Amino acid sequence: MNDVAFEQMRQGHWLMAACCALYLAWWAIFFWPKVGGTEAQGPLRTVGVVAILGAVFCGVWGATRTCGGAAALAPGGASLGCTAGAVALYLVLLAVTQRVWQRQPTTELVLFVAWLGMEALCALALGHAGHAGTAAVVALLAVVGFVVSLVCYVLYYRLAALPSFVDGCVPARAHRRRERRDCALRACRRVRPRPRAGGSRFSFDGVCPASCRAAGSAVVVCSPEVWT
Repeated sequence: MNDVAFEQMRQGHWLMAACCALYLAWWAIFFWPKVGGTEAQGPLRTVGVVAILGAVFCGVWGATRTCGGAAALAPGGASLGCTAGAVALYLVLLAVTQRVWQRQPTTELVLFVAWLGMEALCALALGHAGHAGTAAVVALLAVVGFVVSLVCYVLYYRLAALPSFVDGCVPARAHRRRERRDCALRACRRVRPRPRAGGSRFSFDGVCPASCRAAGSAVVVCSPEVWT
């Protein structure tokens, strides 16, 4: 059961990384021309539309896979708690950013607050499964990514054309790197079917393969354990 849940979380984070990459492509195609006062035209505009649709697809699928795996491992009530916490945090930030910084609300606020709630659920799931160290790193990376996103969100409309374009790229790139790092934290174990004392059919060679795939006679199993 745990292996299935870990695999779902791993797949979900790779899909979220793909979502961020596609979002970045859309952002560059549609907003870089606006720096020079123009707009994306023709086939390039079509590519941008496909990219944002792909980002939505990967994001929804990735979040579903990630939350499904995390919910299976997390303690009872964690999913509801993270959802309620994310909703409350969104409402607070919506009020604060509007009244204090006069920042008009946009979809990005919903996205990075929901993302924080998802990662909080993942951290709780990993901690409950006995991987407190990995859970702490995931939580730390989530907080850093959230703070970076919030700062960029508040500054966006206060910046000139070129700085605002860069400002819009930073959160997506940061989240993409963090999603890939989360996948790496769920390190790959290579299991070789060789005899071992005590009657076990398997022995771990302690080597983390470059990617999660079968290699020769080895069966690659993903888990959040980091080899020492």
